[in-house]
Amino acid sequence: MFRLANPRTIAPAALSIAVILAAFASPAFCEEEEEAVLGPNSKDIEKAEQLFQKGHRALDKQDLRGAEALYRKAIELNPHDSRYHRQLVLILLTERRGHEAEREALYAHKSDPTDWKSTLVLGRVYHEENRIDEEVTLYKKLLKTLPEEQTELRAKVLAFIKKDEESVKKEKERLKKKKEWEEREFKNAY
Repeated sequence: MFRLANPRTIAPAALSIAVILAAFASPAFCEEEEEAVLGPNSKDIEKAEQLFQKGHRALDKQDLRGAEALYRKAIELNPHDSRYHRQLVLILLTERRGHEAEREALYAHKSDPTDWKSTLVLGRVYHEENRIDEEVTLYKKLLKTLPEEQTELRAKVLAFIKKDEESVKKEKERLKKKKEWEEREFKNAY
């Protein structure tokens, strides 16, 4: 048997659907959705670039707090530009705020994996935190994206990796000798 729906329950449901549809059709929602899909508009990009340049000028005056605030505003307007995050990372490292610096560096690195400068900055964060294994792994990946004209930087990165490999090798030898010495001492004791 077919029953007709109760009109009292249909009206509130239809009203709530109408409210939801109106919210999705509102200009504010459309702008937010458009920005999420297409990225920031040209005005925001231009304003973010101006703030970024002001941040540089604040750094020239050694105003770290002012520069940080300007870079953060630029990031709010255009969070997809890894340059803004990189500059913020350098300020955070200067102020010994490693966790925040790492978060920004990871965001910059993930937002543009081909940006070798972001990779280099993330490596610097790892170095400051004494996470050498992660730094070396990152630098090995960096060598794949580093432009050919960056020969001096490539040589420095290769030298750092080689030095790390040598130190790891020496540490293994030292541990091996220590173990052999301990075994000899244990045998001599009994």
